[in-house]
Amino acid sequence: MGKGRRFQVVDKAFFKIKILLIGVCAIIIVVGYLLLTDTVFMRHFLVPAFLLAMMSCFCAQAQQSAEKFDFKIGKVTAADFMLPADAADTGAAAFIIGDIGESHFVGNNKGWFSLQFERKVRIKINNVNGVDAADFVIPLYTDGDATEKLSGLKAYSFNLEGSEIVKTELKNDQVFSDKLSKNLVIRKFSVPGAKAGSIIDVTYSIESDFLQNLQNWTFQGEYPRYWSEYTVAIPAFFN
Repeated sequence: MGKGRRFQVVDKAFFKIKILLIGVCAIIIVVGYLLLTDTVFMRHFLVPAFLLAMMSCFCAQAQQSAEKFDFKIGKVTAADFMLPADAADTGAAAFIIGDIGESHFVGNNKGWFSLQFERKVRIKINNVNGVDAADFVIPLYTDGDATEKLSGLKAYSFNLEGSEIVKTELKNDQVFSDKLSKNLVIRKFSVPGAKAGSIIDVTYSIESDFLQNLQNWTFQGEYPRYWSEYTVAIPAFFN
């Protein structure tokens, strides 16, 4: 049996823009200099050498900027309240520091497979207009006796008060359920303690017997995202 397939998509918009701008500036400089000093030596030796050096710099910078970003749910330090230095749109009402999801197949007790989706997200609320970023709605599909199962739900808010980090945890009785239709149930909650200046962490898993219902993913949305990553692993059995 083969190893199966694994897909990973990462969006880091600031990195793409940064590399593009550097590349455009370099090309303009080279072309302009070539026009001013149109000699055989320049065209055949110096220009290729310069372009090769620039490409090496781009590759090194791309490798450095594309290093995987990660964070540990429920663990925050005072330094985490400062947004990454290379982040864009930091003045937004809320900022998604990291949003990481994965879908993969697991064996179940029915002799078949279930689709397991896991997500963790960290958000910085910059001002009162971004407090709604602490409101979550998790849709669950249902059909007859079969329904998607939510598990491992944990949510925290962190507030820096002086030199102390105050941590508030979501309780079970703060999670509500609504049936919107015969095929859709939602679980909704607001992370307690969330306010301007807060960091919030949320993680959860969804187990589904509906193998065709691959979870949707939003790489960019209402609030800017520093790191957005979604990985899908498909076993060779389904090839």
